[in-house]
Amino acid sequence: MNVRYDKEADAIYIKLTERRYSHGKDLDNERRIDYDAEGNPRGIELLCVSTGVLIDDLPEEIKIKQILKSKGIRIYKKDDDPKVKQKINRNLPALPIS
Repeated sequence: MNVRYDKEADAIYIKLTERRYSHGKDLDNERRIDYDAEGNPRGIELLCVSTGVLIDDLPEEIKIKQILKSKGIRIYKKDDDPKVKQKINRNLPALPIS
């Protein structure tokens, strides 16, 4: 696992494997998972980490939690207090207008 933490950009990238990138999926405005051609997670991009990171739905959650804690980054779960719910709602992707 390779970790790149850029405090100035307020972002962290956690490379899970050396497999080649195929596509990515945004979980919300601050979390993205990159996949290989077989659909296995290969990396995780986290933005605005200074406000904390919601770890629900992230692959390898236990390892990710340890990495974030070692960098002094707050960790949230969906079941946390109401302030976390505000953070979650603020970062949900916009729904397309049909």
